[in-house]
Amino acid sequence: MGAALLLKPDLIEAILRKLVTNLSIPVTCKIRVLPDLEETVKLVKMIESTGVAAIGVHGRVTSERSRHPVRLQYIKTLAESVKIPIIANGGSREHINCYDDIIKFRDVTGASSVMVARSAQDNASVFRKEGVLDVETVVKDYLQIAISLNNHYVNCKYCILQIMKGLQESEEGIIIRSSENLQDICKVLGMMDVYTEKIGRFENLDPPSAKQRKMEKKIDNFNLIELDFKFFKGDFWMKTGKTPKTLIYEWCRNNKKAPPIYNTTIRDTDRRFNSIVEVAGTKYRSTCWEKNKKMAEQGAAIVTLRSLSLYDGRKPANDDPTIKPTITPTGRLWATASKAE
Repeated sequence: MGAALLLKPDLIEAILRKLVTNLSIPVTCKIRVLPDLEETVKLVKMIESTGVAAIGVHGRVTSERSRHPVRLQYIKTLAESVKIPIIANGGSREHINCYDDIIKFRDVTGASSVMVARSAQDNASVFRKEGVLDVETVVKDYLQIAISLNNHYVNCKYCILQIMKGLQESEEGIIIRSSENLQDICKVLGMMDVYTEKIGRFENLDPPSAKQRKMEKKIDNFNLIELDFKFFKGDFWMKTGKTPKTLIYEWCRNNKKAPPIYNTTIRDTDRRFNSIVEVAGTKYRSTCWEKNKKMAEQGAAIVTLRSLSLYDGRKPANDDPTIKPTITPTGRLWATASKAE
């Protein structure tokens, strides 16, 4: 049940009776305890009277978080007060870090079973009777399963970092934290064989049939120019100078062309973005898929600028912060860099 409903027992009863009456499958619910134990017992008995099959009980009140101790005695008293199963919840990390801990938590609370969340997210082998596995093994096992199920890259990265916890500061953890696709993660974990075999479709670049050099083709009666280009913000004057999008916008304005029109799509397999920009009757795109819409549009703008032989906003090779880009009167070719006054 939503925690707000704990203050509306009549509504709780109405909802549960409606569900039990109209469904052919077992109905269960989950609650937090109330500050007063007797009031919680009263609530649980009312819930039992609706005909539900079981009740999950998180042994903390609504305002408490995981740093607060779980109220074991509350769960035990509730389990003793009703005949239907009570599922104990709230013991992760403080009480539960392995399979034996789960059994102890069940016995201490007198519950019929245990619900585990945070400890399972930390290390899914918490349910393993033989004992928990090391973090590296768990991460690799998780990634192999995630790949086989075509899981989103963003979710894979999040889950792996949750499992690693303090190890995020290790050499491998830092690389995974900065990774931009599954290939980066598989490389650092030594799992490129799995990547190559099962998820070529997650390549950051388009499939091998895509153009590996500058390529022109037709799309919707427009010429489409594509380049293999990966956008790295640190290579461009994103904060102290003009961005690629600004440069192409100014070029259009100075040459009396319509403003650039961007059309950005998102790829379902890994939630990455690709943008096509229309400039002066031609469309441009990078074959690389970026992690957000802004980067995808900047990449398309850079392809446009390079295709028109215009300065694309890139910093000088020496990356001297005192160097600023100087654009020639025509705006064409690579601008030379000069020392700022």
